[in-house]
Amino acid sequence: MKVYIFGILLLFLGFYQANAQTPDTLLPTVPFEKPVEYEIGGIRVTGAEFSDAGALIAISGFKVGDKVRVPGGQFAKAVQSLWNLRLFTDVKILQERTIGDKIFLEIAVKELPRYTRHSYVGVKKNQHDDLNDIISKYLQKGAILTDNVKAALIYAMEQHYIDKGYQNVKVDIKQYPDEKSVNATR
Repeated sequence: MKVYIFGILLLFLGFYQANAQTPDTLLPTVPFEKPVEYEIGGIRVTGAEFSDAGALIAISGFKVGDKVRVPGGQFAKAVQSLWNLRLFTDVKILQERTIGDKIFLEIAVKELPRYTRHSYVGVKKNQHDDLNDIISKYLQKGAILTDNVKAALIYAMEQHYIDKGYQNVKVDIKQYPDEKSVNATR
């Protein structure tokens, strides 16, 4: 009896999921075998809170009125140009809509977090000033905290302790979202 009820339940769930994929919720398919040429009708940038939208559009190489082929190599080149700035954790160029032969693009980025403040765990208060001097050489408030900066900070702090005679030292940087600021880390 339980198996019978379970089977009926699965049958109804299958119909429910099939209904969820109606044609109006699916993205338009792009024919890869035959690229289509469009004129750029507009470009919008989303996700850039600290970066200038106009600068990002210029760096992408796209301009309103330019001709682009979908799919085409111009999009990969634009994503690579934005990615090379090392300001973002994610870069996407999306097709918002097409009207006739005009395409409207959205450049969607997710910015790297910015440094706001720090604290120490397991360090005596009389050593804070020395460590703050090391941090200020590599990182200023509001700067982007990249993996390279973190690696340089870890190396400098470990060298500081090795120079003081502590041979078995380990420095670990933990990032937490800063609730006091937008897109910030502490």
